[in-house]
Amino acid sequence: MQFRHKCLAVIILFIVLIGIGIIYIYCNVIFIKPDTNIGQNTVSFGIIDGGLSGEHSNVVDTNANYEEKKLTHGDKILNFMSEYVFDSSFYYYDAEDDNTISTDKLLVGLQWMLDNNVECVSISLSSKFYSEEVADWMNENSNDIKVYASYSNTVNSLDYPASYNNVIGVGSSAKIEVKESDVIFRNSKLIVWSTPFRFYSGNSYLAPYCMVRDNINN
Repeated sequence: MQFRHKCLAVIILFIVLIGIGIIYIYCNVIFIKPDTNIGQNTVSFGIIDGGLSGEHSNVVDTNANYEEKKLTHGDKILNFMSEYVFDSSFYYYDAEDDNTISTDKLLVGLQWMLDNNVECVSISLSSKFYSEEVADWMNENSNDIKVYASYSNTVNSLDYPASYNNVIGVGSSAKIEVKESDVIFRNSKLIVWSTPFRFYSGNSYLAPYCMVRDNINN
């Protein structure tokens, strides 16, 4: 009888621990189901980020020269999007100079997107410096292109371009002084329900995910 009680106690403890684990995962991870309908999508998407180390099947046009030797931030963003949307296709613009975001290249990249009739663009680069030129561009072209930009992974409400008006800032901290248009998730850890499961972490992935999620087939 005592042995049975011990076994029952162990089973109950095991069930409780599993329950705690499930609750923890649910509260700390965003589960993303791959979208297979983007092939029928009529909205054109763009991504502005850094350099690329090689060609990607989901890029339809880019200014990148593929000079990077190692896997880059931009490579990771495109790999994530290929897991989330199988038939995805993106215009891609490299807006970095020596691994640093350049205001001039960002402006050129935004205009390049507009000239290519891109309707929604995601930017996973951030800077602490405000640019009047970029702010003016966002205001002047807000009716022609929808811009999403990620806040940095540190708690800071002065990340640009995410903090500009007419930009949908995307982040995962309740401490960010958000604009009305911003989208704030409960965390920045994502699991894509592909085969096998893919795990990603960081606000950089939330911006392009949010861009496609909000506009696909709309």
